[in-house]
Amino acid sequence: MPASPLGHTLAVGKLVGLLVGLLIVAVVAGIGYQEWTAAHAPVAAPTAPTVVPPEDLPNPDLTPGMADAKVTQQTLKTTVCVGGYTKTVRPPPAYTDQLKKQQMREYGRPGKASDYQEDHLIPLGLGGSPTDTRNLWPQPRAGYWGSQRKDDLEYYLYGRVCFGGLPLEQARHDIASNWVAAFQHYRPPASNQTVD
Repeated sequence: MPASPLGHTLAVGKLVGLLVGLLIVAVVAGIGYQEWTAAHAPVAAPTAPTVVPPEDLPNPDLTPGMADAKVTQQTLKTTVCVGGYTKTVRPPPAYTDQLKKQQMREYGRPGKASDYQEDHLIPLGLGGSPTDTRNLWPQPRAGYWGSQRKDDLEYYLYGRVCFGGLPLEQARHDIASNWVAAFQHYRPPASNQTVD
């Protein structure tokens, strides 16, 4: 028996309704996906300034960087590469706080002492001298080349020296001669850790 025109019309209507429903779902899903991808797109990392402000590097006449003679390539596994080593050699805050104030005057640093970290140019984790004033300087905390960025470099170099085959003297030389250039060369990831 032939299909009735009413039955055919209902079937076509259901099919059209289904197609319209699928089209609406596809459009909504597409808009939702666009909004999700826009919200979750990677954020570009801040670009490094082309000129490094002089206050972001230590004065080489005042702070050339000094190493601890007890830490050598041959003693790595019994010194800096031993977990907790830096705690055993870190100078007390009474020493570094007083020195930071003195060096802020010598460096002509404005602001409060809390604006600076008394930094070991050659970090303790690379066998930098703990107390030699020629290895300590008032490093700005803020700015693109602030103390956290140098801490990231220190942590990266520590890993390369202790576990990755980078010679200790090379790491010390690179960080002491120009830590910003070393950062640009090695491109360490952000670590939020320090071995200073």
